[in-house]
Amino acid sequence: MKFTLALLSVFTLSAAFDYQVLSGASEGALVSRTIGATEHTYVAYRSASNSLSVARLSNGTLVSETVWLNMPPSNTSINVSTTGTVLVSFWSGEKYRFAMSVYPGGGNCGPSSNWQCGDVPLPTGMTATGPGTIHGDVDSTSRAHFVYAFRNTGQIALFHGLYYRARHFLTGSWSASNRIYGPGGAGLSEQLPSAVFVGTGASPASLHFTSYGGGIVYACRSSGLPSTPAWNVSSVPSGGSAFGHADPTRHPNAFCSVTSSAPAQVRVTRRSPATGAWLGSTTVYGATQPSPATAQCSISERASGGGSAALTSVQGIVYVANTSAANWSGWTLDTVDSSSTFSKASAAHNSAGKILALYQGPGYLKFAREQ
Repeated sequence: MKFTLALLSVFTLSAAFDYQVLSGASEGALVSRTIGATEHTYVAYRSASNSLSVARLSNGTLVSETVWLNMPPSNTSINVSTTGTVLVSFWSGEKYRFAMSVYPGGGNCGPSSNWQCGDVPLPTGMTATGPGTIHGDVDSTSRAHFVYAFRNTGQIALFHGLYYRARHFLTGSWSASNRIYGPGGAGLSEQLPSAVFVGTGASPASLHFTSYGGGIVYACRSSGLPSTPAWNVSSVPSGGSAFGHADPTRHPNAFCSVTSSAPAQVRVTRRSPATGAWLGSTTVYGATQPSPATAQCSISERASGGGSAALTSVQGIVYVANTSAANWSGWTLDTVDSSSTFSKASAAHNSAGKILALYQGPGYLKFAREQ
């Protein structure tokens, strides 16, 4: 089967990658952040034993540990803060749950009690939620911030929407439930968060998140956290979109989206870091077939300029659209892996600006690292 690119300014290359396989793994999530001169690259996933596991890249090799035994995550997300704290969040057993790295002996799970695990409180009076997504980040005071989608399965959608909660590291206390947006027009009741970034300014922290649903991608921010959040919501001008994402490790100024109708396209939309004005969209992948229902993209902004967007084609080939230009021009489309049928590709950059990718194969997760 053939695919065609939507723009002549995007051309295909084949970069060289090293590969590692996590056998029996699924529901994976990737993050990488450079703090000082140290690279922090992690993969969170559901292990073959149906437990939450986290692997850290150490000397070029993924080294795994079981974090939460017999707790199978779905819709897994992972982030690493500016101080190196790792936060995993996921859906399991009709609840949202989290695991946060702490000092050895300071937690309640992990091989040396080096993780704090628990449930994220749902809206007041609610005890269960249907499958959805949750994303989080940790601020400089070790307070964990979460945004999640609540779905009251089988009942009236009165409480449906996106909610914010924060957990104090020392006391374990939670902020009051705060609904960011809920039932209403413009696809609000269908929104799912896909990335959360907490700013590095003075406490209370500022928070940015991206969500998608109902054909719309939203870019949202808030100040006054955690006690008095004030939310600013704007739609990303990328056309009808089935999915949207932003880099969770930095202030989001670039967004990738997957179109919701034929021809299948992946677009990157940028805004000015100085003014917030939208700068337009570039189509970095196009195909003649409609987007599959599981179509996703993942974007990572490179510290030295430009960025990368990971995607899987309708044939299951993993690509990374890439540019190193400060003005995000001159895109290339690198083939990462065509050895099987893959899905759910995500992207990051290591300390050298090289591309990292994680994606789902038949019965395993695969990690690719650009040479």
